[in-house]
Amino acid sequence: MSKWVWWKWFIVMVCLLLGSFAQLTHSYQVAQPVALDCNRQAKRASRVTALPHTHYLFSERFGWFDASHFNTGQPGKVLQDVETAVANGGGVITIQQGVRENITGYKAAYRLSGRLRKADVIPAALGIYLDWSMRFEAWEAGLPRGLVAPFTPFAVEDLPSQYLGFVSYAKKMSLEALFACYIGSVTALEEGPPDLVLSDEVAGTEGQVGIMRLQNKTFTPMVPTEAGWQRVNWPKPLHMWAMSSSPISWQFLAETTWYFAADNHNLHLQTELPQLPRDVFMQ
Repeated sequence: MSKWVWWKWFIVMVCLLLGSFAQLTHSYQVAQPVALDCNRQAKRASRVTALPHTHYLFSERFGWFDASHFNTGQPGKVLQDVETAVANGGGVITIQQGVRENITGYKAAYRLSGRLRKADVIPAALGIYLDWSMRFEAWEAGLPRGLVAPFTPFAVEDLPSQYLGFVSYAKKMSLEALFACYIGSVTALEEGPPDLVLSDEVAGTEGQVGIMRLQNKTFTPMVPTEAGWQRVNWPKPLHMWAMSSSPISWQFLAETTWYFAADNHNLHLQTELPQLPRDVFMQ
């Protein structure tokens, strides 16, 4: 490998280390307190207020949510792109996300079949978005990113937050309305759930309980209980069907890593990543 290539990778590592504590950002409209009829059969309307402007939101029932992940991969744009592709008789869409102040980022392409119809837009978009989200989290665990932020990939709150962000766009409801109607009150926190937990599944020294990394590789929330961390099902109104990958629906095509800026091709050190087909099924 030439000295110039080594220098490029050295610069990348330095930038990653300097940005190791940078977070994805997401802004949302502040909703004024209003009464919302979430369910016409409900006895009383829910009161919608602005979500706290903080990194984490904590619900006693559903655990932690990461506000910076509500818009990861731009689920609203994914829905629009899928709708356009379906209207055009099929096509290719891309989803990307930068991290560490766009020092590096991940991009994946998907092909949509010409057999899809208007009614398939949301299920197909959700299937694609969930697949992309799993790949994105796995990408974050890869080198050199996994060395810089080892506890970032598949954090307990990441995938549930991204799922809720998609539902917000799909149902055309603000996040404030979703929380007011289906999640309930939340507490503003600057610290997330623990990264490491005690577990009987991991052998410790001299027969003691071991320590393991706390991860969530599903789109359902996890909460701490006396019996350990448990999954909690979403309320029924938040259940959505995700269309699986197939030649007559949608298929993953390719994925790339970019460095420094997604739109600056002169600085790209694009690396093709292993193409691992993965169908995502909702519980």
